[in-house]
Amino acid sequence: MSGDIPQQLSIKQLLNEEGVNYIIPMYQRNFAWDEGEITQLIQDIIDYLPSDNNYYIGTLVVYERPDPKTTVYETIDGQQRLTTLSLLASYLKNRKNSDEGDFTWYKNLRIHFESREHSRRTFAAIFEGKFKDDPSEVLGKNDINTSILNGYRLIRKILPQKLKENQSNWQSFYSYLFEKVQIMRVKVPHDTELNHYFEIMNSRGEQLEKHEVLKSRMLEVLNGIIDVEERKQSKDCLHQVWGACSNMEKYVQMGFTPTQRDAIFGERDWSKLQVRDFAGLITALQASVDTGSTSSSTSTLNEIIEQAQSIMSKKDKNDESPERFNTVINFPNFLLHVLRILRQEDIPLDDKRLLPIFEDHLLKANDCIERVKDFTFGLLRCKYLFDRCVIKREYIKGTDGWSLKRFKWNEGDERNRSGRGSYVNTFGDDDMDRKILMLLSAFHVSTPTLVYKHWLNAALYFLYYKPTGTALDYLNHLESVARAFVFDRFLAPNGGKEYFEIIYTNKSKCQALRENFSDDNLLVQLSFGNIQNNLVFNYLDYLLWRENEAGKTKDSKISAYEFTFRSSVEHYYPQNPMPGHAPLPPETLNLFGNLCLISHSKNSRLSNFMPDAKKEYYQNNIMDSVKQYLMMKSTPWDAKRISEHDNAMKKVLLDSLPVARMVGVE
Repeated sequence: MSGDIPQQLSIKQLLNEEGVNYIIPMYQRNFAWDEGEITQLIQDIIDYLPSDNNYYIGTLVVYERPDPKTTVYETIDGQQRLTTLSLLASYLKNRKNSDEGDFTWYKNLRIHFESREHSRRTFAAIFEGKFKDDPSEVLGKNDINTSILNGYRLIRKILPQKLKENQSNWQSFYSYLFEKVQIMRVKVPHDTELNHYFEIMNSRGEQLEKHEVLKSRMLEVLNGIIDVEERKQSKDCLHQVWGACSNMEKYVQMGFTPTQRDAIFGERDWSKLQVRDFAGLITALQASVDTGSTSSSTSTLNEIIEQAQSIMSKKDKNDESPERFNTVINFPNFLLHVLRILRQEDIPLDDKRLLPIFEDHLLKANDCIERVKDFTFGLLRCKYLFDRCVIKREYIKGTDGWSLKRFKWNEGDERNRSGRGSYVNTFGDDDMDRKILMLLSAFHVSTPTLVYKHWLNAALYFLYYKPTGTALDYLNHLESVARAFVFDRFLAPNGGKEYFEIIYTNKSKCQALRENFSDDNLLVQLSFGNIQNNLVFNYLDYLLWRENEAGKTKDSKISAYEFTFRSSVEHYYPQNPMPGHAPLPPETLNLFGNLCLISHSKNSRLSNFMPDAKKEYYQNNIMDSVKQYLMMKSTPWDAKRISEHDNAMKKVLLDSLPVARMVGVE
């Protein structure tokens, strides 16, 4: 610990240490102590008061930030306690009763809030004794942190009441609180593995999110900007973009006010990202402040942002329920996708390593300030592309289904200051939207585990670097990704390629040719127990669905098919048939032609049923796959039918590959 040992401090020492300030970083939750916690703290102090012994209130875990002018401690653990003690001291000071104690030592607030201007203003007003009855007479409603003000009001109510109940006097409480109540300040060393430390704290139930810690680290980097105004605007920009993007369930436009949407996503449009880089984003935010703010022209961007957050809080009451859309990825994993796309490096997509990955690839770089700026814009752009071009599960009017929609300005409201907007199909072409939605859902259900969503990385990588691409370009790319994953990785005869090579080196262009796959090769790779990923089945189902849609006569059941999560590979002709039915030889039983994907629960229920019984069951149940449906249409299901279906399905797969003479056409 480099000579740093835990320090036992009285509350007076804690709040009066010369040149020492405590920062509440952005990754910490807002002040959350309510009447129960505050009452307990006050009661505990009063209970120990008669003993005149020290009362140890707990620990304050801090990290010392580098600062040549003053000592700055980032509060890692204990911020609720520190905030309450500061509020309590402020209340006692504001009573201004000389008989109760001397407060000449308490001249400066030691607690500060990073990028939370309304918290800073609220606490400053409390410290200066400005709050009486109506706080809006002191600060504007948008400048008040209601949680902190509520804590102060609770102290004003509870402390006099408890002193009276316990027949304690103010002076004794004052003396005991500041001299005998002790707190242990623990400094974590500079070489602490913070990622591990936060994991330990999370296991204890602390409300720490690693992505908020990451945000705090990025804000620290931006502190290195020399120009004061640029530094402030850059930090405010990161703060607002992060807030708009971190809720993966809502479209990114909803993280901005209507006037900001006009500037960033197009006036009377809201569906086009008009800014092209970080500088343009700051300009757009500034322009929206100048033209759309209801505050004075001298208001800072911070003030505008805090007001905007208040506006959005009210607006959300009229907005679509946040449960309308369910996303396919969480925010920490999404951050890693963005970093990988921007750096174009083989970065793991495992959010358990979020902090060290960003340390290595962004925060410790020589040009870290520019990288943080680029990442901020890249995050906004990727979230915008994700929202409009990647599927979500949509819950509306008691039903749910896969959704591919974009957010746009509501033309029905000429002024449209409510900020509601509307959702429409992304590409405006029902056929194209449906094809893209089907393929994306096939990808998603094939790899439900977040760290393996390489298909999402491939989709976003394409969208990010090909801004002028059409819906057809996007569909062609996704189909190429599916082919590359299936044939260059899962079915490759001599070992599959890595995902990074497929996406970034080969640009998701499938390298395999039809001539690369012999019957013997596919016999092994597609037999039971050897199929590496469910995308093989789901890609085939997608091809069969497209074949049906392109036909002159469409099967309505296939047309209505929807991909769902199915994880069990079933033998349609059972491995252990019912009594009176002969078992098939393994070489026939385990053919790809006899296999299909179904849900685990159905596999447990139907595993030993004969094909006719399974077919009867599905008369009243939704089919699990197109392949399965075609198998059920082929009767009787015997070795001959299995072989025919096996050959037909392999042909469908292979026909999606180019032949040698077509190299370079894709």
